[in-house]
Amino acid sequence: MEERAARLEGINEQIRDRLNGLDGRFATMELRFDHLETRLVQIDMRFGQVDARFGQIEMRLEQIEERFGRIDGRFGQLDARFGQMDSRFGQMDARFGQMDSRFGQMDSRFGQMDSRFGQMDKKFNWLTGVVVGTWMTTILTILLHH
Repeated sequence: MEERAARLEGINEQIRDRLNGLDGRFATMELRFDHLETRLVQIDMRFGQVDARFGQIEMRLEQIEERFGRIDGRFGQLDARFGQMDSRFGQMDARFGQMDSRFGQMDSRFGQMDSRFGQMDKKFNWLTGVVVGTWMTTILTILLHH
């Protein structure tokens, strides 16, 4: 019986050792769980920071989209303005065409005036010849009759 008691004592001691080993493992696991819990809290905080950053990014993207909308509107205004300018240039081209036509008419009229001045020159020369001829004839007649 003593042998049995010694054996039971040995088994009891083995069970105590194993329980102490398990207690040590449980303590290590608790430390690990505490560490994991700390890491989870840190990860949660990091996720919160990331969420906040994403919120800022979304707000910034909305601002950028709004600016692009305004820029598109400005480009639309510029396109309309360029259309108006193109129309004005078309009107100006038409006016320059009219001016070219008028300058052609004026050039034609100056040609007519030049032709008339040429005719007037001929008439003036003819008339001057007649006047000078008449004057000389009169003077010669007076001189020769006296």
